[in-house]
Amino acid sequence: ATVLDVGANIGGYGLLLAWERKDLKLVAVEAHPELAARLQRHVEFNQLQSRCKCLQLAASPQNSLVKLYLDEVNQGCNSLSEGVEHPERVSTSIDVKGLTISEILALADIDKLELLKMDIEGFEFPVLESFLNHAEEAAWPKYLQLEQHKDAALSPAVSMALSKGYIKVLQTRMNVILEKR
Repeated sequence: ATVLDVGANIGGYGLLLAWERKDLKLVAVEAHPELAARLQRHVEFNQLQSRCKCLQLAASPQNSLVKLYLDEVNQGCNSLSEGVEHPERVSTSIDVKGLTISEILALADIDKLELLKMDIEGFEFPVLESFLNHAEEAAWPKYLQLEQHKDAALSPAVSMALSKGYIKVLQTRMNVILEKR
């Protein structure tokens, strides 16, 4: 199985999967340079280099330089959308390389994707919309993991995935797993 972990942070989800599933290939995407460096160190510490590739860039609706807004309290809340969760905590931004999901897959030499996990702090919809509207359906992942709080209205990204033929197969407190039917 091949997993694309977009918004990998320091590897909390993706590296756990790679550790547990010896047949898994992981491509972890993290835009923040410091977090991406820590992610790479975690891959090396766990001796997963042969199956895990780290890319320091942002998933974006188009290939271009994008602004990454830095949350001064929680780096896990950095976002391409300014002040999504906590506008009072965004103080600076940095320019990072942004690539579409299709370009990330090409860069990582991925033909077939089993799982696309996205946690990019409110920017999931434009990135996923760009991918699903432009990629051949055969390139779509079998599973999507998206942030979706259990008691909240459906996010635009989840709603769009459902409209494209995905169905909800698992709901946790903060995430939903969708499967392509």
